[in-house]
Amino acid sequence: MRGHIARKDKRYYIVVDIGTGEKRKQKWLSGYDSKKAAEEELPRILNELNQGVYVEPSKLPYSDFLDSWHQNKKNKVSANTHETYKHMINKHIKPGLGRFKLNKLNSLAIDNFYSELEDQGKSTATIKKIHSIIRASLEYALQYQLIKRNPASVVKTPTVKHKDIKVWDETQMITFLDFVEDEWDHLVYHLALYTGMRKGEILGLKWQDIDFINNKIRVMRSYSKTGFSEGKTKNAIRVIDIGKDTIDLLIKRKKVVSAIKLQLGEDYDDQDLIICRAVGDPVDVRNVNRRFDKFVERSKLPKIRFHDMRHTHATLMLKMGVPVKVVSERLGHGSIEMTLNTYTHLLPSMQLEAVQTFNENMEKVKNIYSI
Repeated sequence: MRGHIARKDKRYYIVVDIGTGEKRKQKWLSGYDSKKAAEEELPRILNELNQGVYVEPSKLPYSDFLDSWHQNKKNKVSANTHETYKHMINKHIKPGLGRFKLNKLNSLAIDNFYSELEDQGKSTATIKKIHSIIRASLEYALQYQLIKRNPASVVKTPTVKHKDIKVWDETQMITFLDFVEDEWDHLVYHLALYTGMRKGEILGLKWQDIDFINNKIRVMRSYSKTGFSEGKTKNAIRVIDIGKDTIDLLIKRKKVVSAIKLQLGEDYDDQDLIICRAVGDPVDVRNVNRRFDKFVERSKLPKIRFHDMRHTHATLMLKMGVPVKVVSERLGHGSIEMTLNTYTHLLPSMQLEAVQTFNENMEKVKNIYSI
């Protein structure tokens, strides 16, 4: 197979002879800014054509390809994740990289895009999320031979700088729960602090998820402003052991809900929800945040976010000596490493306490043998 370089409209092309005799035809490939660039690519393209592995780059705009990829992911990820993809694609990726043709998107363009995001003040965590979407979408394009290589695979993202997590201690936790004891959503805060469940998981709980005999909660789904989404991974779907205090509060809540259902009859929108409005339908997620912030301010306790109650639960368990693996499973983390990375701020004090406990035990053993 032969090929040569041709110039047309101030651009250089690789022209490859395909076939023989009457079936012989020429294939013009891409357009290069310089003759040297085309000459450097010619041997590789000829070699790939001879081996039957050549992939003609797609000239589809990356913006259009992202729409197709996003639609393809609809039934493969949770509704929340799909909505997050949509937000990141429309707000960040399309404005920054959507103008590129799929076959022209390169590693340098992606790297420069991340630098621009940093200059705009975007957090490293946000940039990492954007990178995961870009890399996954281009891997999909590579899988279906729309591109020859994934340009995002070699790009380094900024190192995530973990912010100090703000949590309450045991006294502050009990103080807050006492402060909101008479509020209808007291159970919401109790579950967050006593189980480490995410807000969406608490709002998605149904009575069928509670095992009152064995004192367990099955985390099966999540609720957000986009609606309900079933857990997609073995970590998201999990069983959490709960104590008698939590069971008692759940029984109390069930009596209240049952009384309302009996009173409203057919007017009650029975979705089997534990946390719901008076007529049975899901609560407004934003209202949950607003009420929590209001109660924290009125209680005069250190200000934390709703999600920090989950961190409080994990932090207290680790300080009490609960194995990291157990804490990780309760939180629904993908790995123990994720739990350790999130709570590394605890390790110095935990190590000191561990050493002190070890030394105390060794002293006891020495005393026994010295008698």
